This record gives sequence, structure tokens and C-alpha cells, in this order.
Amino acid sequence: MSSPTRIVICGAGAIGAAIAYFASRRGARSSVIERHAVAGSASGKSGGFLALDWCGGSPLDGLARRSFELHAELSSELGTYRLRKKLLEQALSYYQGFLERRGVRVRLGAQVRRVEPRRLFVADEPMDAFTILWTAGVYPPSLVRDLPLRHTPDGRVVVDEGLRALDPGGRALSGA
Repeated sequence: MSSPTRIVICGAGAIGAAIAYFASRRGARSSVIERHAVAGSASGKSGGFLALDWCGGSPLDGLARRSFELHAELSSELGTYRLRKKLLEQALSYYQGFLERRGVRVRLGAQVRRVEPRRLFVADEPMDAFTILWTAGVYPPSLVRDLPLRHTPDGRVVVDEGLRALDPGGRALSGA
């Protein structure tokens, strides 16, 4: 087995990609595990959301409304789905390359099956890591809900003000 990755980030959305980028700037070896594509779920699908009245009453109101009209016109002319799909594909490819050029190992189409202290399993392959960060998705999978940590009623892990996970008794867990 190769030397352990310093940080394994589960989820390549906006938060996971940002962590990987800033960790790489500090020289940390990191890997990102993503079931689909970089920013391919919630982070990538809502990034271009427009609302007509977001700038109402501000000096930008006229510009925002005109931009909204032009976007609707362009979308109608090109076909909303076709335009969105093409832009999304280009953006996802760019994000992935951006991370890889900075030394981040990006594993797409991979799913974490099990987590142990300082190790996780992608399919049946073990990956050793000093730190494991879970940033994937709004709704935690059973793998996260089943961890022996304190959870909210919907299964999210409870953290303290230092973003440390809490054990069922409410004690903060450090990564040491």
C-alpha cells in the first residue's frame, strides 16, 4: 500500500473542493472521493440560479432585471436544457482539472463503503488517512448516520463551535 494520504475528503462539491484546494496550497496530500462528478450534485446544479427581485431597491436593480430578461431570452433561444448541460459539463471538467493540477487525487464514480479510525474503504480498497472529512450531500447516507457519534434527528453529525464531532455523551472528539 502507498504512503497514507494526509486528508481524504468525501464529497467533491463546493465545500469538499475548497478544502482540497486550500489543503493543497499548504502542501497537504489529499484525495477527494466522489460518487458522481466534481460539483455535480447540489453545488453544481444551483450555482447559476437567478431571481428577478434579488436586487430590488438597490442601485443594481435595473441591471439585475435586464440580466434576468437576457438570460430568459438566451435560454429560450438555445433551449434551457441544452445550454445548462453544456455549461455544466464544461464547468465540471474545469473544476476537476483545477484540483488535479494542484496535486489533489480525484476519484470519481467511487463510493465509500466503510470508515474506521484513520482508514476508509472505497469499494473494497482501503485508504489510510490522517484526517477524514465528510462533506458529501445534504442528506447523510447510512454510513454517516451509523457512526457512533451524536446526530440530529435527521442523521447529521453534531459538531461544536470548533467543528469537532461529538460523541453520544456530548464530548468533543479531536482527531489525535
